Formats: sequence, structure tokens, C-alpha cells
Amino acid sequence: WSDTLLSQPEAFERNTIVGLFRMAAARYPEKTAVAASDMRLSYAQLERMSNQVARAFVSEGAREGGVIAIKTGRSAATLVAALAAWKAGCAYVFLESACPESQNAFCMAQCHVRIQATAQLIEAACRDQDGGFFPETGERERLAVVVYTSGSTGNPKGVCITQANLAAAAANFGEIGFRSDDEYCCFASLMFIASVYDIAVSLSLGMTLHLIPKGIRRDIHAIAAYYRERGITVTFLPPHMACKYIACDEGSPLRILLVGSEPVHNLRKRPYRIVDVYASSEGCGIISHCDVEDERTAYPIGRTVKGLKYYVVDENGSRVERGTRGELWISGPQICKGYLDLPEKNKKCFLANPFDCAPGYERVFRTGDLVTEAADGTLSFCERQDNLVKIRGYRVELGGVEQKMLGYPGITEACCAAFVDQGGTRLLMGYYTAERPVDHAALRAYMAACLPYYMIPIGLARVESLPHTATGKLARGRIAPPPELNDRALL
Repeated sequence: WSDTLLSQPEAFERNTIVGLFRMAAARYPEKTAVAASDMRLSYAQLERMSNQVARAFVSEGAREGGVIAIKTGRSAATLVAALAAWKAGCAYVFLESACPESQNAFCMAQCHVRIQATAQLIEAACRDQDGGFFPETGERERLAVVVYTSGSTGNPKGVCITQANLAAAAANFGEIGFRSDDEYCCFASLMFIASVYDIAVSLSLGMTLHLIPKGIRRDIHAIAAYYRERGITVTFLPPHMACKYIACDEGSPLRILLVGSEPVHNLRKRPYRIVDVYASSEGCGIISHCDVEDERTAYPIGRTVKGLKYYVVDENGSRVERGTRGELWISGPQICKGYLDLPEKNKKCFLANPFDCAPGYERVFRTGDLVTEAADGTLSFCERQDNLVKIRGYRVELGGVEQKMLGYPGITEACCAAFVDQGGTRLLMGYYTAERPVDHAALRAYMAACLPYYMIPIGLARVESLPHTATGKLARGRIAPPPELNDRALL
């Protein structure tokens, strides 16, 4: 089927992910579509159950254009609910149980969620008599999913992704080399774009998607055993996990290991392909990629996928010469609709394309990443233009963490900085000035009530004062690592 799709790129230009899934299901009805700790479902079963749940959503009051919350964990039921939401003309937002309830409540309120897809709702719907085929509208420009990333105010930003965006991202599968016979393992949290991309690509191509159990996601030896037992051929791992996996990959069934979410360092060549991928929520998945052929302290982020156009520009938005550092702007059908209810942010980040007006390329997204372009078009990442960093594979806006720290009684000023060790693992540190001594355990507990775990600094330090620029802004670049981390370089 993947070979057929390579010769029919128009399939991705006229279908939603539901339409692509249904074509795969017609070809592979008995093949396993999703395998999770709770159950395995064939393509035919996933089609039938998502039809039943779509009817249940409509009977519960779902209306086209609405958003349905899914809180069913790393289960096959999550894919049933996602497909059902799409069939009902809705989008979904995934709620992670590890996130504070206050964050989930914020996401639900902003999305105006009226229906929550729970395990009980799905089980009840699937016990009912099968009502047969459930038609979808096929509207490609409708909202498909809202993916939340950290925001500068401490509240997460909702990235609005359409069916057309998902299909355009999936259309680039051939550049990575995915095939219909792949056993594809989803490692990422289901609330982030990596998992949305995994779902869209695997269901479009007729792969089997494995949802690695939550309980083993931090145990690399258990992960390696899972890959061997399931015969996993394609997976994604963040750099620090990829380094650990390479050290214990004896008997690995992998064909392709995708590595990304933050800069990649010191990966040895293996019998399987290692692909450094550069991606973003706003770009709906993979933006560029580069094969890792040898061990280096840094790798380029490679060349952009064919469906995207890119521009490296200066602070005035003018293109720079190759080899000169500039901000990366990207354009194409997989660029998201924008941020939910953030008009000022949208005006800043999504602009009319000054370089091209071809259909699908009318807008550009300002990534905020500084890159250089080689003569052959290969891009290399330099640094973030602002104060957004990747911690444990998750995007964290330092200003959002600082805002929450400032809400703690007694703290008068706060500043966060990220450090990286020789293995490429980033550590988040929090510095503050305070009127009186602060109990760090209490401060962490306070932050844990309103921030996900990866946004809580691993180290906290009270200082006499924080460095500032001549204009009064915090000078993060002048913050030195604490003495116990003096073998790590400040990012």
C-alpha cells in the first residue's frame, strides 16, 4: 500500500486521515492496526468501533467543529476515540493524567469541551448494536486536534491542527522510508505532536502502531526487550534515550530509529538507520531530517521535506546568504492554523509569505530557531532566538516557569536557565531573589500543582541578585552554572 501511495500523492491532497485510514482498512481488514497493553485491534475492528463511538458522540451532543477531550491513557481506546471524533466532524484534545488538573481544566475550558471520551463511554458504545458505516464530511480544513505546548504566561498554548495539515505531513512518509509492513512504535506522550504524527502516518499507510506501555517508558532495558518481543521496525526516541538504547541494542529488530526533539549528540552508527529529525507542533511533525552516519558532537538538522519551503532570514525578514546565521521560516500545507485564542501571538508568528504566493504557501511560520544553510541546502541548528528550550524532549518556555515561581510568597525575581551535559541531556535550573529563606520542597510542591513535571527546575538557588542588561531585561546569558555543575556548559 505504501508503494501505491508513493505513486498517488494526490491521495493525500484530497483525503482526510479518516479517508486514508479507510483505504488502508479496505486493503488490510484483518491486519492489526493498533496494539496496546489493553487490547489489539484489527483495521476492521478499529473501523467498526470508531463508527459506534462516533454515533455515541453525536447522541451526546457532539457538533461539527467541536472539540472532544480524550482521557483514556496509552490504550487502543484512545485511537478509537480519536477516529470517532474525526468521523463526527470534531477535533480532539488529549488530556494527560500526569499533568496537573488545573492545566487539564484550562485546556478543556479553552477548547469549550462538552464531551469527554472515557473508557466507560467507549465500552458502552461498543456494546451497542453495530449501526454500520458512519459517513464523515471529508472537510479537510476542519480542526483535527489541539496540541498544547508551554506558553510564556505559564498557561499552555493550543496549536490548532487541521485534517489537511495532518494529511500533508503524512504525505512525506517516503522521504523517511516508512513502509506498510513496518511495526511502528509510539514512544511519545499522546498529548504531543510526535504521537499525533505517529497516528496519522501509521493509519494512513496501513502499519501496525504499537503504544509502548507507560510503565516502561523510562526503563531502556524494558524498552529494548519490548522492541524485540514485538518486532518493532520503526520508533522515535529522544536523544538521551537513544544513547542509552544504542548501548543495549543487541538483537534489535529496528530498521529506522528517529531521534529528535532537541539537538542530537554522539550517536554511533548502527546496523539500523538513525535519522535526526527536526520537528515542531506548528509544522505538524517532521520539518527536516538527516541520516546519522558517524559519531559527532553535533549533527545538522538536514534538508526540509519536499512539501515545505523554507527561508533563512535576518531580523528584518530579508533572506541571508548561505552560511550566515538567520531565523528559519517555513511554509507549506502542513503549517498549522495558528494558536487557539491568541490573536496577537498569531500575528507575530504567522505572516503572509513575502517570498511566495503559490496555493498552500501563502503563509510562513516563524520558528524562532536560528540556523545556517550550507551550499547544498543542508540546515544546521544554532540556537533558539527566544527563551524556549527543550527539556526531556518537551518544549518549555522559560518565562512561563518564571511566572509561576514569581507567584510563590516571598520571591521577588526569578530566572530560569537550561544547561546541557556531555551526553546532550538538558537540565533546567531556577534562580530567584527572595525577601526571606524559601523552603524548596514547598516551592516544588507549589509548582507541581500548576505545571507539568518537566517544567519544574531540577535545581533551585536563591541568589543576592540576578544579572540584567542596560535596558533592565534579565541577562540569562550571564548566568553561570552552579559550582556542582561546572562541567556543564550554559546553553
